[in-house]
Order: sequence, then structure tokens, then C-alpha cells
Amino acid sequence: MTWLLLSLASALSWSLADVFAKKALQRASAVRVAWVRTAFALPVLGAVALTTGITRPGPAFWSTLAAAVPLEIAAALLYQWALRLSPLGLTAPYLAFTPAFLVFTGRWILGEVPAAPAYGGIALVCAGGYLLHLEPGMGWLDPVRALGRERGSVLMLAVAALYSVTAALGKVAVLASDPVTFGLVYYGILTACLTPWAVVREGGRSGRAWLLTLGLVGLFSAVMILAHFSAIRLAPASYMIAVKRTSVIWSILLGGVVFSERGWRRRLLGGAVMVAGVGLIAASF
Repeated sequence: MTWLLLSLASALSWSLADVFAKKALQRASAVRVAWVRTAFALPVLGAVALTTGITRPGPAFWSTLAAAVPLEIAAALLYQWALRLSPLGLTAPYLAFTPAFLVFTGRWILGEVPAAPAYGGIALVCAGGYLLHLEPGMGWLDPVRALGRERGSVLMLAVAALYSVTAALGKVAVLASDPVTFGLVYYGILTACLTPWAVVREGGRSGRAWLLTLGLVGLFSAVMILAHFSAIRLAPASYMIAVKRTSVIWSILLGGVVFSERGWRRRLLGGAVMVAGVGLIAASF
């Protein structure tokens, strides 16, 4: 049961990082918040590497990272813009589409063919996304139109699509090294790419009053990474990722409690359906 608690801790930490990121984005730029989320993960990954050691990457490692890093940076920036533009309960849950998209990108990049129930999981994720925008008195197509009008939701769908590609490429890189080496090098490169823009160019533009909020973004991002790596050593990756996606539920709850977002209780049904879909997809590999 330790892996389950660690997976839940990773999910909650992810959502809490989103909460403080949304607060920080009132004054800080998207690139600075994205930088904080990667930079604060490095000490944790370094500590893990000291205990487990690292391996010398194979030839496919660097070429794969060269393809993945630009996509990851684009996804990181779109992620923050999505959080800024729309309610937390209508943005973060759409990350559940990542494993749905991964069914197709994994087949394209990795040659992985899931069992038939994965497509039922995709249907559940889509149904949950539909329910997030469903309000009393709406017609059948109104939730789809509402999704199209919610820019943050659309941007997060784009993030999920990008993450499905980087996740597949990441698996190639992990097979050419190991998870800890990959995480340390990958986050190190992301941080190095974002630093000139986030730190040097912008200086102290976000203001000292927001440094604590930015620090909490980084703290919970680091806790999420630590819990993730600890859990994935104790349980199959598919099980761990499925539990981690309960961050969908936490995000909807925190959106209602912290930001007083209306309709959050109604959105819980959609979130639960999405999590069930992710679980079905995870069980199909």
C-alpha cells in the first residue's frame, strides 16, 4: 500500500503546484513559473541519483532528447497560459487526455498496441471532458461549444497532445539509459534552456511579494517528482500513473475551495469519469 500513498501524494502535490502556479501567474510570467517547476525538481533528482547512481546513455538518448526538449518547452509554456486563462477545474483535468493520445502516439513512436479496452478508456475520458462543461438546461452540443470558448481548456488539450509525444520519446530515452539518468539530464536541459529568458532577461519583474508563491510552486513540484520516483519503484508504472491521474479530482476540488469556482461539485462527476477512463487505458498495456 506504500506505492498507493506515494502515488496519491504525487497527485495532490501536482494539483497544489497548479494552485500556487495560478496564483503566481497573476504577477509572474508563464516562462518564469515554468522555469521554477523544472529548476526546483533538479535537487530532488540529484539526490535520487546519488543514492541510485546513473548510467552512461546509449546513442539513441541524445537524439531523442533533441526531439523532445523543444516540444516539452512548448508544452510547459502552454500549460501556464492555460492555468492563467481559465478556471483550474476546467484546465488541469484535460491532462487526462495525455494517456488517451498516448494510445496513438505510442503506437506510432514505440510500436505499442494496447488491448481493446483502451479504446473504451478513451471514450470515457472524452465523456468526462464533455461532462466538465455540461450545465443544467444545456443542449447536447452546448458543452462542446463551451469547450471551444474556454481558451484554457483548448490550450490544455494541446498540452496533453504534446505530452503524449514527449512521453513516448521519453520512454525511448529511458530505455537507452535509466529513469533517474533521464530525469536528471532532461530537467537539467529544460532548466538551462529556460534560465536565460526566465531569470536573466526578466530579472526581478515578478516582485518580491510573489517569491514565496513561486517557491511553493517549486516545492510542490519537487515533492511530486520525489513521490513519483518513489512510487514507480514499488508498483507497475501503469498502476502508478493511473492513480497519479486522480490529480484531476484534486484540481477540481481545489478550484472550488481556493478560487471559489462555480460548478465544481458538478464537475466532480466528469473528473471521476476521466480518471476511470485513464485507469482502463493503463490496464490495457
